[in-house]
Amino acid sequence: DLASSGAENPVLIYKNTSGTVDVIASVAGNGVIAPGNAAGNDVTIGYGQYDYWFCKLDKNGQKIPNSDVTYGGASYDYSISALKATDGGYLICGTSYSGATGNKTSALPAYNGSVLWMVKIDSGGVLQWQKQLGFNSSQYYSGTVSTDIVVCTTLNGYAIALTTSDGSSYATYVVLSDVNGNTTVSPQLSASYSSSGILVPHTIIQLANGNLLVGGQTGSTATEMLLTSTGIEISTKQYT
Repeated sequence: DLASSGAENPVLIYKNTSGTVDVIASVAGNGVIAPGNAAGNDVTIGYGQYDYWFCKLDKNGQKIPNSDVTYGGASYDYSISALKATDGGYLICGTSYSGATGNKTSALPAYNGSVLWMVKIDSGGVLQWQKQLGFNSSQYYSGTVSTDIVVCTTLNGYAIALTTSDGSSYATYVVLSDVNGNTTVSPQLSASYSSSGILVPHTIIQLANGNLLVGGQTGSTATEMLLTSTGIEISTKQYT
């Protein structure tokens, strides 16, 4: 079944035979585009425990037959955030525990539990490019990419805010990408030995002057961080 809010562009939740899939991007027209996570009877083809899932729903919330496409490897791949790209396609971002299996082409780097996995598709779900980023060098906190991932379009492509953890330390980053998946990683925006000591991003936008604004929370405190277009911190404000 399908549940929605009364908003003009509602967030929809598609419940299916093996769980719940969040519909994290909607478009105008007769239906919605639904990227999410799926396994088992949800999908026509599955590659692992969980895959990124793209499907089309009609205006009544029913899946259009044969419209679903999955992306993933042999392990767990969780799509977290997605948006409509300027070319009419979609960028899906999430955390991947898979190596180069299924239709995922990159091996999991050493000392990474999971990586940021970016999947760019056209309007019909055809895979155009994919890119993964691991945070396992001395410059970054190693370990896993958490499910705190948000993405926006920018003048040059995309900006992604995310958190990472190695189980005892935590950090927040912004990843910048052009439209072809060429990426740069900003310096750490926050880092702590406590999960409540970092900025957990809930949204990211690019302002008219090119700067980026990340909104979220640090512990229980609402936080906004203003960044340059290259991801360098300008200022931070907190609200209690």
